[in-house]
Amino acid sequence: MHFRLAILLLLFGATGYVKAQEEAYLTLSQVPEKVIQKYKLLFPADDIGNVLWEFEDNGYEGYLHDSNREKTGVVFFNAEGKLLYKVMTTREGIRTGSENEIEMQEIPGELLDYVKKKHSEKKIKAAIKHMDAEEAVTAYVVILDGLAVELNNISQTIGSYTLP
Repeated sequence: MHFRLAILLLLFGATGYVKAQEEAYLTLSQVPEKVIQKYKLLFPADDIGNVLWEFEDNGYEGYLHDSNREKTGVVFFNAEGKLLYKVMTTREGIRTGSENEIEMQEIPGELLDYVKKKHSEKKIKAAIKHMDAEEAVTAYVVILDGLAVELNNISQTIGSYTLP
């Protein structure tokens, strides 16, 4: 009898703990609109509904999850809405790569020249740098209205793709 009671207490106690942990996260309405808009701009294919947000170190940290609620990475935006980092991981927590938002002067000249030549009518909204697990730069991406232009550092090619 005591064994069953102990199991029940453990189960209900654990459920309460998990529920308390989930309630500690911010709701999407508590995350500033500029952070939400920047996330959607930089990662339009990601489902923002799969991100659990916390206010941390004067910024907003989001824990990325796949559709099975498995953790797949983390993002951190400062209070002004700038992406400081996005780290992608396997389900086992092994780091696979990262992304950082970069300033205009950090965009490689050949990519900037290409964008100005081919898409002069469009304004650059943001730019990010992709890195592998060892922090080697693999690509730079410039985000325009409905379009992303990428300089692949590995193949040294420039290409563009339509954003969802």
